[in-house]
Amino acid sequence: MKKVPHDAIVIEISPKGLLQTIIRRNLGADAKIVGLSSDTAKDNRQHLLSKIGELFLAGQNPNLLNLYDNTKHFPVSRATPSLAPLVEWERSMKCKVSYYSPERSFGESIAVDLMDPTMKYLEGHVVDGRIIYPVMGYAFLAWEIFARLHKKPVSEVPVVISSVKIRRMTLLHKDESVIFNVNILTSNGDFEVAEGGQVCCIGNIKILTNPENQFSNLPELESNDFPLMTRDDVYYKLRRIGFQYQNHFQGISECRGSVGRLKWCDYWIPFLDSAIHYTAATSTSKEIYLPESIERILIDPESHMKIITELENEIPLKYDMIPNVIQCGKVEIRGLQLIQLPEKRSLSKPKLEKYQFIPYNFSPTLNLYDCIHLVIQIVFENMNEFSTFRVLELYDKKSEEPEEKKEETDSSEKEIKTLPEILKTVISEEIFIQTIHDRVESLKDSSKWGEYDLVVIDKDLRNGLLKELNDSFFLLHESDYINGNTLKNLNYAIVSHLYTDVGSFFLIKKKVVLPDHINLIHIKTNTFDWVDELKSH
Repeated sequence: MKKVPHDAIVIEISPKGLLQTIIRRNLGADAKIVGLSSDTAKDNRQHLLSKIGELFLAGQNPNLLNLYDNTKHFPVSRATPSLAPLVEWERSMKCKVSYYSPERSFGESIAVDLMDPTMKYLEGHVVDGRIIYPVMGYAFLAWEIFARLHKKPVSEVPVVISSVKIRRMTLLHKDESVIFNVNILTSNGDFEVAEGGQVCCIGNIKILTNPENQFSNLPELESNDFPLMTRDDVYYKLRRIGFQYQNHFQGISECRGSVGRLKWCDYWIPFLDSAIHYTAATSTSKEIYLPESIERILIDPESHMKIITELENEIPLKYDMIPNVIQCGKVEIRGLQLIQLPEKRSLSKPKLEKYQFIPYNFSPTLNLYDCIHLVIQIVFENMNEFSTFRVLELYDKKSEEPEEKKEETDSSEKEIKTLPEILKTVISEEIFIQTIHDRVESLKDSSKWGEYDLVVIDKDLRNGLLKELNDSFFLLHESDYINGNTLKNLNYAIVSHLYTDVGSFFLIKKKVVLPDHINLIHIKTNTFDWVDELKSH
């Protein structure tokens, strides 16, 4: 027995298991002793199976297939009862456990309700038609709770907020409130802002010490090469992109390249968010980008309020793109990273830039771009289906200016007047991609006229040319005068007559005979007799 390890598994194979006491006395309590049979057991088969189970618990892996004959049936038949209903938890003992309120267990809770007069200004943060809680709002929530921990108002707590990462955006609704839970670890300043059980923002917040050494010393930035954009100019540009900012969130009062001005509106969230708007105002991108992460935000509220008082709410702003730093007063945003907001094409609403009624025959002078824009709108309205927009331009080679003369023209007097460039300006990018423009001196194959939606003629309109045309497209002709009798004899009608600074344009189309089953109803605004006629049809 001296050669048997003290923690060995000893299996006794004997009729009565008489040696267990002797083995246990010699090996000690660490040894596992298993007797496969016993003279005191009522059922030795049950006893054997229980001891095999002890071997399993001790870490061994006996092969149970040796207990059966060669005929094996696995898996078990469908009628075999399940073991799961026979196993239950022991619930006779009851113990008291601590209960933590869900609202209090995750730091502080702040309710955002647009019906609250103090929070109603958040309605102005509209992006892509939706009211989104501002990214700087998360930073302000952490700042507000951090100030409570120090038992001071926000205006007396300078902070540095770093490693800010936005996990998800939060939509606000006018008829319901949103509850944000803010948790700050007092040991290291890590915080997270959650809503509905999901984390919206994480970061780190600490007291700002030695503010004069923390802020960046940005050089004087040149801005004379950039045009001056007013508040209306800036937010008109942002509105075309998809940022429908309103009221307090229109904080940029002036923008000129890398320098500008922000207006203080008594709220920190719109002011901080307006500083981020400056990146979109100076960008050439036409997509919607929202903040994804911010390396560091420095805020010294006491010094900042002194600057506001001195400058009467108009605070200069600097945006240095190379180190990616935005500085305005005693607020600095460094390392702002943006991410594109996915488009919701099916839900997007058209952006109404301007609404103006213009008749077909418009006598005031338009610029060339507006004229072409109106003509294309008329053509689009009369197209049965839109797949591609095909334009044919017929030009007179003799009337074109020689290349030598063109080179002598001063570059400052040149204007973009080629038809493709005008089309690119007046129609959307999606339609321009599907636009086909052909420019030829003459079209010999008359069967190809029907392939085009608009034909632009830059030559004399002769009767022979009109006879070749069919009724499937519009004809745009530049001329000071056109013979109405000639058009009438050839069954043409003048759709529109527009005057521009480079000449007058006639939009012409061949008359189409309406089928017999189509009835015309003349609608008048001063009487309603046409209503009964409409009902009869």
